[in-house]
Amino acid sequence: MNTHLKIAIGIAPFLLIGGWIAADYWDNAKQQPPREIALTLKEPCHLSRNRCVLESAQLSLQLQSENSAEGTRVRLLANQPLKGVLLEVVHPARGSSPLSMAAVGSPQRWRVTLPHNALPVDPPVTLRLACQTSHSRCYAEFEAD
Repeated sequence: MNTHLKIAIGIAPFLLIGGWIAADYWDNAKQQPPREIALTLKEPCHLSRNRCVLESAQLSLQLQSENSAEGTRVRLLANQPLKGVLLEVVHPARGSSPLSMAAVGSPQRWRVTLPHNALPVDPPVTLRLACQTSHSRCYAEFEAD
């Protein structure tokens, strides 16, 4: 037997055990659920007049709306890439369902158009927002005029 074969036979069990431990760590890291993070308003939200800023320690979101022929267009700008965004207008009298926002050009810019009847006539309106980053899920419920 040559020396290379003797070394390979001696090292193989350690590589096998090390690979098994590393695979276990990798598998456990992938299975950890994302963290839940609550977003808070930086200042009172006047969505129709200026931007609403929602923040947490890692994430900052800016919401802005404008009226269009199709309805109210709501735009969102994030300081980091998002995997998905849901926006819901809460109606106490009738049910409400979340609307999925669409990415516009990059995973940091999102947009949705709300139908004309989606927003109540009397402000303030309660909005719910949920988004997902690569490591966390963020949510907020806030009132906007």
